[in-house]
Amino acid sequence: VKIMIIKIVCAGENHFSKLYQPDENEYIIGVDGGIKVLRDNNVKIDLAVGDFDSIDESEVKASQVILLNKIKDQSDLAVALQAATQIEHQKIIIYNATGNRLDHFYSAILELVRYIKYNIEIVNLDNKIYVKKGYFEIPKSNYKYVSFFAFEDTYITLAGFKYPLDNYFLTRSDPLCLSNEIVSNIGRVYSQKPIIVIESK
Repeated sequence: VKIMIIKIVCAGENHFSKLYQPDENEYIIGVDGGIKVLRDNNVKIDLAVGDFDSIDESEVKASQVILLNKIKDQSDLAVALQAATQIEHQKIIIYNATGNRLDHFYSAILELVRYIKYNIEIVNLDNKIYVKKGYFEIPKSNYKYVSFFAFEDTYITLAGFKYPLDNYFLTRSDPLCLSNEIVSNIGRVYSQKPIIVIESK
C-alpha cells in the first residue's frame, strides 16, 4: 500500500482548483469554508473539520466529521493537523491557507513549526512554504527564489546558491536570506535550528 498524501483545504484565497492534481493514495480534509471548495470541485471529502460558521452544517458531506464549538482555543486548521498527523503519511499539503487573513496565515506558519517533524507544506499559485532544520537539499525547480527566515537564532550554511553562506549566525530579526537563488542543480542547506523556507515563483 502506498502511503497517503494528505491534502488539507482551508477557506483562504482559493488556489486549490488550479493546483489540485488527484493522487490515488490521497486523503482529503476539508476545513470549514474549504469544504465548499472541495464540493465545488467534486472532490470526495474523507474528513471535515470546523465549527461550520462559514457553511451550513447540512452541506457537509464527508466520511468523517469533527464538529468544533464556535468558542474554542484552537483554529480549525490546528485541529485538522492534529488529526492528520495521527495518520501515516508521506506528506501533508495545505491549500488555501494564504490570502486576506494574514493572522490565519501567520498562525498556519506557527503550525508548521510545531509539526516540524512531519513533512508539511503550505502551497498557493506562486509559493511553497515549509519549515526544516538540520541538513536538507532543495532541487532547482520552477520556483525562482528561495528565502530563509530563522524561527530561532541559528547558524546557517548555504551551498549551491547565488549568495552562499558559511556558518552565518542568522537571528530571528535578520532578513538577510530573502530572495536567494539556486545556481546549481541542488541547493544544500544546513541550519542548526528551525528555519522557515519560502520557495517563490
